[in-house]
Amino acid sequence: MDASMFAAAAYAGGPSWDASSAPARRLQFWEWWLSDSVPHAYCSVAS
Repeated sequence: MDASMFAAAAYAGGPSWDASSAPARRLQFWEWWLSDSVPHAYCSVAS
């Protein structure tokens, strides 16, 4: 468990094991995280 997992849970309205959470919103978060956030963080420290 790390900050990104807690952020995804907050964005989705609960963790993946909570039936009332929104899996589509969790997927949206992880797609953003992997395609935008991580590359941006990498570029900011690589240069």
